[in-house]
Amino acid sequence: MFVTLFAAWLLGAHHSPSLSEFGLFLSFASWALFVAGGLWALYIALEPFVRRQGPKAIVSWTRLVNGDFRDPIVGRDVLVGCAAAAVIEILQAVITNAPGWLGHPLPAPDHVDPRSILGLATTAAQMLSNVSISVFLGFAFLFLLFVLKKIFKSTPVAAAIFALIFGVANVLQNDSRVLAAAGVSVFLAGMLVLLIRFGLLATVVAYFVLTELGAAALTFRGTWYAAPAWMTAAVIGVLVVWGFRTSLGGQPVFGRLSPTD
Repeated sequence: MFVTLFAAWLLGAHHSPSLSEFGLFLSFASWALFVAGGLWALYIALEPFVRRQGPKAIVSWTRLVNGDFRDPIVGRDVLVGCAAAAVIEILQAVITNAPGWLGHPLPAPDHVDPRSILGLATTAAQMLSNVSISVFLGFAFLFLLFVLKKIFKSTPVAAAIFALIFGVANVLQNDSRVLAAAGVSVFLAGMLVLLIRFGLLATVVAYFVLTELGAAALTFRGTWYAAPAWMTAAVIGVLVVWGFRTSLGGQPVFGRLSPTD
């Protein structure tokens, strides 16, 4: 968390060769340490509880943190997270454009993150910031779901309350509440399925990819903002390819021709 936040600041901020830069460095370093330390304390406090109640939720995450980058389960969860993000993005696009297909006015479009169109460095900074946000929200989602399961002794009830906690505020602050409710429902359903079925790593990857797909101005045209968009697409593509290859566990991509091969 500290490394990604600090790297995002280095790439995204405007720096000047003056003494004031050192003050900015201390200010941001203290903030990054505070956030990283707070997340560490939360994780140390709640991780044993999750390990006792549902260890499968953190198997792939633990292996990744331990440096086992070639573990097939790690690759599987990364690939599942990317696939889930793509499905959620497609469904939300259908929901957003459905009024236009039926002859009704479309809602206001989502705003592209300005950092994703201002150059490769600022796009990289935006992506690193998104890594930190995705990790933090993944932890928050996981721990809240497990606390609710502990309280209500039922996964469906815990999932329903989880959806209400995160869904009501997002719907109420949107002008088009029907479309907002449909879009939020798709997002929360996807996150809950990932949390319950695959665990923390798949959820973090899905949120990261979904946020990147929403923030980037993806285009196939050679416009002035094309390079940052292509970099975003390349990063997601690398995640997909690496997850696919790793999930095979060293097996051939197309299997074996015969049992003796």
